[in-house]
Amino acid sequence: MCIFKGLRTKKKECLLIELEGLIGDFENNQRKIASLFCGIQLDTALANAILYADKFTSAERKYRFSLFILLLKKTKNLQSDYKLSFEIFKEAYISSDNIYKQINESMYSFSLHEYLSDLFRHGIEGVSLMKPEELGYYNSLPEQIIIYRGCSVSEVKNGVYGISWTDNLDYALKYASYSKNANNSLGVIIVKKIRKQDIWGIFKHPTDPEFEIIYRR
Repeated sequence: MCIFKGLRTKKKECLLIELEGLIGDFENNQRKIASLFCGIQLDTALANAILYADKFTSAERKYRFSLFILLLKKTKNLQSDYKLSFEIFKEAYISSDNIYKQINESMYSFSLHEYLSDLFRHGIEGVSLMKPEELGYYNSLPEQIIIYRGCSVSEVKNGVYGISWTDNLDYALKYASYSKNANNSLGVIIVKKIRKQDIWGIFKHPTDPEFEIIYRR
């Protein structure tokens, strides 16, 4: 059943309270959480409140990207408002752990590469929407650049790499055996030489000193 259509302030508060009670056991409550989002007219403030509803729980950062997928599939406007969709996607992406696992365990299918391609087809380009600090970093890059991705062996076997890369080899090495990604053994470093113009965008979390190079090819 779809509820919370045409949310008013009080109903928004009720939604967030109910969500906080469900998110700690996200795996068993995913369908119920999805029903909370059905028909909502989303805006940036409400989306961020939903993404960070876990901040007082032990589930913090574990399900934020999963929540974005549910919002994309169930809310009234996120599949047609591409700029807003990108803003919420980016916030969920930079504030999540183990996105690969979250995508695999979502009740809905989702492809990072297909999503970014769809945004591009609708006029949304990551480079044009970067924040000043991200844009400054992008402008400092050479026209050809070597990028690295630290990932698990399973990702290599799958053959579909994630979209987060770096030009800092030491930073990539941390993700080759990243405990939060449940990589119990040494992973793999993927190396590519790319053109600057093929970078989809630059992401940076405010508390992280490193920049993520978003490369979708």
